[in-house]
Amino acid sequence: MAPQVSVIQHHLERIYAIDPGCRAEQFLVTDPLPANTPMQNVPEEQLLVCEEGAEIGLGLYLSAGLLGRLRKDDPLTRLHDGNFADLCLVIEGVSHFLCVAWHASRDRPVTCLELELQAEIDKYILALLLAARQGHGRAPRGLHGRLFGQFHLAPDLDHATRQRYHRANGYAATYCAHLERRHLRSGGVRALLRELRRFYRLQQHAKLGHIKRRRQSH
Repeated sequence: MAPQVSVIQHHLERIYAIDPGCRAEQFLVTDPLPANTPMQNVPEEQLLVCEEGAEIGLGLYLSAGLLGRLRKDDPLTRLHDGNFADLCLVIEGVSHFLCVAWHASRDRPVTCLELELQAEIDKYILALLLAARQGHGRAPRGLHGRLFGQFHLAPDLDHATRQRYHRANGYAATYCAHLERRHLRSGGVRALLRELRRFYRLQQHAKLGHIKRRRQSH
């Protein structure tokens, strides 16, 4: 139904050396709307979570419109300005799904801030990987600025949600700039993977502390 979902999960699992034991495409939902929900208020991507005691239920909502655009113009085949935003939406959804599933399999809690932070990092890393592969090893110029500098939020978000997104974006911008300086410019792929895998497994307070130290050192 949506091969991009499977491919993106595969890439993230390889980058972080993780196996959540489930596939996001098996939990894909395309129309979770109640009959009285205005279409304009519905996002094109959303992780659906239902907790009942010790059990957790997941669903990954990707709109039919988004999936249709991906079929017509697949960023995994050719990434460009016209499909960049759609790629980011799918990466964000798969990243959220994978992060919740991985933490749940280890009985570890995960916060909304941690989910958003990881998704921002995943968008940067995967967009960089895809663009580099399609460009014969050349990373796209201005990727960091596009993801973290051109940052816009929906106007109807509440204050707490806006603050969380801004914090996640700021922390991710600092961390990805550090990755670029420390690893990407020198081509140190093995060191980059070690860093990403270690970071993924940290608790939230340790992740934020790690990023703050990177911020202070530059």
